[in-house]
Amino acid sequence: MNRAISRGREPMPRFAVKVLFQFRVTVGRRSNHRRVCEERIVVISARSAKGALAAARRQAAREEFSYRDGVALVHFEFVGVLDLVELVSGGHEVWFRLHERVTPMERRARILPPERRLLNESTPGSHKLKVPGRAIARS
Repeated sequence: MNRAISRGREPMPRFAVKVLFQFRVTVGRRSNHRRVCEERIVVISARSAKGALAAARRQAAREEFSYRDGVALVHFEFVGVLDLVELVSGGHEVWFRLHERVTPMERRARILPPERRLLNESTPGSHKLKVPGRAIARS
């Protein structure tokens, strides 16, 4: 049983925060322009959206690292927060975003990934992303 509920208090709100990371490769003083990026959705419990945003930024900054790959230095860097949504209980939706598209129903074959790709990428370890010096499994 949730202790906050048992004491008569409301449970702390939960937020889904979509954060963006990049792999930046430097050789000498030059960095690559086209970079592999990772979008990650994390769940944060906080009293407010502002608190969740600050907590997500702190957590993401702790995820940064660098490593040497031959003559190149590879940096995994936190770029910023792409989106933030409060998770409301009782619903089945976790994430949504409204935006305009030109004739999406007519172009769905070009917009939507094939089912096999969705199913393949959702299987842990089935989707490998090649990053300089490492192969990273994505689930």
